[in-house]
Amino acid sequence: MNNCRAVFLLISMCIGVVAHSESVKRIDVFVDSALDINEIANLHVWDLSLPEKTKAHYLPAHFSADPQAAKQQLISFMNSPQGNEFKQAMKDSYAGFVEMTKLRVQKTPAIVINQKFVIYGTTDVDAALNDYRLYTSSRN
Repeated sequence: MNNCRAVFLLISMCIGVVAHSESVKRIDVFVDSALDINEIANLHVWDLSLPEKTKAHYLPAHFSADPQAAKQQLISFMNSPQGNEFKQAMKDSYAGFVEMTKLRVQKTPAIVINQKFVIYGTTDVDAALNDYRLYTSSRN
C-alpha cells in the first residue's frame, strides 16, 4: 500500500523562513501502538495507546457485578500503594497527548521535525527526514 500512502508535509507558518542549513534538533513520532524504531539522537516516540495499556496492566481484572461492591473495590484499590502507582502511571501515559496538543498534531501516525514540520501518514523516520531535507533545500 506504499503507492497509496498519503504523506503530507505541513509547514507551520511561525517564525521566519527556514534556512537550508537548519539541522534536525528534535524528532517526535506519534503512533497508536508500540513502535520499534532504531535509536536516533533527539528522537521521541509517543505511543498514544499507553493509557489503555496502563489501565489493562493495573486495574483488577474483575470487579463485582454489584455496583456498591464494585465502588468499594475501586475505592480500596485507588487508596492502596498499587492504586497510587496506577494514578502516576496514568498521568505519565497521557504525556504523548499533551505533546501532540502542544504541537497541534491533528492525526496519527505523524512525524514532527524541529517542532515545526509535520509529516502525516507514516512512521518511517528516514523517509520523513528525506522529505524534510528535500523541502528545506528547495527553500534556498
